[in-house]
This record gives sequence, C-alpha cells and structure tokens, in this order.
Amino acid sequence: MKVLVFTTSEEPMDEVLDLLLTQLTERQISYQLLDVIDTNHDAQKQLYDIATVPAIVVCLDDGTATEVWQNYLPSVDQVVVALGLNV
Repeated sequence: MKVLVFTTSEEPMDEVLDLLLTQLTERQISYQLLDVIDTNHDAQKQLYDIATVPAIVVCLDDGTATEVWQNYLPSVDQVVVALGLNV
C-alpha cells in the first residue's frame, strides 16, 4: 500500500499538512508528494478525482484507492488504519 499526498507548489505548505507529514515520517510511513501543477501527475489526479488540495490518497500497490481525503486532512491514526497498521 502507498500514501499519495497531492499538494501545490504555488502555495506554502499548510501547517496541518506539515504536521501530518512529520507524524507519518515519525511512524516510518513513506509517502509520495505529487504537485497538481505538474502535468506529469494529471493522470493520477484524474484517477482519484482530485479537485482540491491538499488531498491524501491511500491506495493498493495496483493503484486502487482505499481511502481518499479532500477538503479536510485525516489524522495520522486514520491514515495508519487505512494502511492496515496498528494504531
């Protein structure tokens, strides 16, 4: 499973998102940052129907989304549960 973080380079990183990413790192959970401005990520943006950023997607290795958060950010515990890990 993997965690995708959709954000934009046009705005400074939100404090809440920064905290979430720090907490994921502390729990040794890797994530991939995807800039929605970069056209190389258009296919992923469309696949997960990303309309607002920041957005977090937890998906299987084949790309199937199991959880998508937009308009609000999940807690680190919600991401951990979505990954099937112990809280």
